[in-house]
Amino acid sequence: MEVNESSFGILIAYVIPGWIVLLGFSYGSDTIATWLTGSVATSPTIGGFLFATLASIGLGVIVSTVRWLVVDPVMHLTGVQPDDLGFVHLQQSHNALTILVNGHYRYYQFHANLCVALPFAATFRWIYGKFQIEELFGVVVVFAVLLLGARDTLQKYYVRCGQVLGSR
Repeated sequence: MEVNESSFGILIAYVIPGWIVLLGFSYGSDTIATWLTGSVATSPTIGGFLFATLASIGLGVIVSTVRWLVVDPVMHLTGVQPDDLGFVHLQQSHNALTILVNGHYRYYQFHANLCVALPFAATFRWIYGKFQIEELFGVVVVFAVLLLGARDTLQKYYVRCGQVLGSR
């Protein structure tokens, strides 16, 4: 598979956040842990890789839905608002909008989806006794940085879409 802007966007928007959630599940499941690392006696298998990849994609889509439900409204409450876009220019602006999606929106999805995935994985790590209290500061700092990154990339996406579609 060739990695291009579109496939890279899908990877960072869905697969990586889904993999983080799957990692959280692995603390309570030897089967999932084996998918991710293999067992002590063997290296990771093709089947484990396939299961982990499919599970990461599925979990990533679920994470994205939770992001839409929780993080998107928070972004809008903090003043990040889309314009009333003029979709009359959509056809002539298709290439520019594709660039904006790949250059801004996919990064928003990455940052915001990780804001959902990271606490979930940390909670499972805590439930299964693997989380050390010293890790809490790191989780909070990373979460805050991701939230700020999400806000910035969504704002840039909205502004630039408005410029391309003629509403600004």
